[in-house]
Amino acid sequence: MNVLVYSGEGSSRISLAHTVRSLQAFVGHHYDVMKIDAKGLQTEPWEESTALLVIPGGRDIPYTQALNGAVADKIRAYVQAGGRYWGICAGAYFASDRIAFEIGTPFEVQGSRELKFFPGECRGVVYPGFVYDSEQGASSVKIQLNDDAFARDRQGFEETRVYFNGGGYFVDAEKYPNTQILGWYSEKNDGDITGTGGERKLKAAIIACQVASYAAELTKSLKSLATSEGLIKESNDTFQLIPTPQDTVPVHTSTLSETAEGESEEKYIKNLVLCPDGAPPSSLTPQFAIGEFFKHLQHVRQQLANNASLSNLYFGNCLMYGEIVSSTQTMLDKNFTLCQHLPNGFVCNATTQVAGRGRGRNSWISPPGCLQFSMVLRHPVQARHASAVFVQYLVALAVVESVCSLPGYEDVPLRLKWPNDIYAEAPPIEEGEEKGKEPSSPLKMVKIGGVLVNSNFSGSEFLLVIGCGVNTTNPNPTTSINHIIRHHNKVTGKNLNLFTQETLLAHILVKLEEMYHLFLHGDGTGFAQLEQTYYKRWLHANAFVTLTTMTPHRKVRIKGITLDYGLLRTVAVDEQGQDIVGEEHRLQPDGNSFDMLKGLISTKA
Repeated sequence: MNVLVYSGEGSSRISLAHTVRSLQAFVGHHYDVMKIDAKGLQTEPWEESTALLVIPGGRDIPYTQALNGAVADKIRAYVQAGGRYWGICAGAYFASDRIAFEIGTPFEVQGSRELKFFPGECRGVVYPGFVYDSEQGASSVKIQLNDDAFARDRQGFEETRVYFNGGGYFVDAEKYPNTQILGWYSEKNDGDITGTGGERKLKAAIIACQVASYAAELTKSLKSLATSEGLIKESNDTFQLIPTPQDTVPVHTSTLSETAEGESEEKYIKNLVLCPDGAPPSSLTPQFAIGEFFKHLQHVRQQLANNASLSNLYFGNCLMYGEIVSSTQTMLDKNFTLCQHLPNGFVCNATTQVAGRGRGRNSWISPPGCLQFSMVLRHPVQARHASAVFVQYLVALAVVESVCSLPGYEDVPLRLKWPNDIYAEAPPIEEGEEKGKEPSSPLKMVKIGGVLVNSNFSGSEFLLVIGCGVNTTNPNPTTSINHIIRHHNKVTGKNLNLFTQETLLAHILVKLEEMYHLFLHGDGTGFAQLEQTYYKRWLHANAFVTLTTMTPHRKVRIKGITLDYGLLRTVAVDEQGQDIVGEEHRLQPDGNSFDMLKGLISTKA
């Protein structure tokens, strides 16, 4: 395991040298003490192999310039996932909610900061005389240790001395929950505080903060919605919160047939078992191994961690699973208050849906082996270059690319159908078919998946609920990804691994993280950065169809999609199939139904 010390923009040469030397002396026999800069924090897969991240003394403003945004989000996610952060001097200012430094002087710095590990203000300097890039204000100051924190380890001393040069103190640290004061400045200074009785109040010099994990934050948020009996009464469903009982979870005794044929699945109170300390035992969720899913999610992220797009998005870190549900989409989209309290990237998945939802009025009972999930995505309204309408295209593309971008899987025949369906070339597997020999029967296109996006406006963001279903292991009613891979192996002689629902979901979410980050935070051109990848996978290049939304009907050629609002671009053609210059028709993805088999585009009923 490593101890990483930030050595990039803003770090002080002297502080960095002393920090590294001290760490090597005290923990170097157990850990590798290594330096890392902002680029490394953003692009390298450091989290799993890092026991401690240290931000040493330096300059706060350069720290914010180098580390704000993607890097800060990645650091916060590392800590929320159980990692440790040690901020010294400027690193402590940077990790606080607010900074107030040398107010009223030429060195003044104040404002909010992104990490917010300490929920209050870090104010400095405590002792006067500080000058940047100088030892003029440096001194050895006394620190009074907290007896409770060091009772076992201080070995008889109540005070210690530390090097000081520009450090701050944590204002009212004793008032914040999950914050423990480890030591106070014990020497007098001009800015000493007095208590209510006129006594001198010591300033907190060293603190330890417990940062809530994703799961803990979500648990706290859900409990805030519940009644005293633990009920969350929503517009469509009622949930009973159940604190995690190690190996005991209430089991709903209704069968699938009872749920499907009864009055309404929504009438049941749904038990929502909270697992803030990690995945439940696989014996409690035999149809979906939650622990395995999280292992695959982390593994896939590590494989792609050299890509900066994975720096600040963690889709699937919070998961809600049900073996039998009405619809994952309904449980999120129709329970708006609950959905508002869910974190970005929250995923709800199920083994069986009895009322799965599609576009329009489409619904179905999902067969075993179909991966179905819904995800919360908070999309900023101000992202004018990245229209929310493209999200459905991104999700469908992520499903296809999660398979076809893997080494060896490039030619697995998965395709995209406008606007939101996933198709595959699925010839039947014939007995006795020889390796390397193409099947005699013609290939046919069959649907194996689809995407649905519901949108609500909430403040400065679109609160999107993305629904996706894809046949993974089930051969019926059409075919599945594994069926296609088996056939591909048979005719090519390859031995590609099949997917489980756990592995496929992990690959889809990480690929979506990658694409969505590029879409939102790339070069500012939005979907244009993914346009060629999209066209590589879609079915409609230069296809002829007939518009039935106008009279008389018009034969047109599909040219692509517009990059502003994601409309389907078509151009009229003459009897010889030549483009008619100047006659272009644009079609809305939510207002038209594309029947690929008939070559018609018609108004959605």
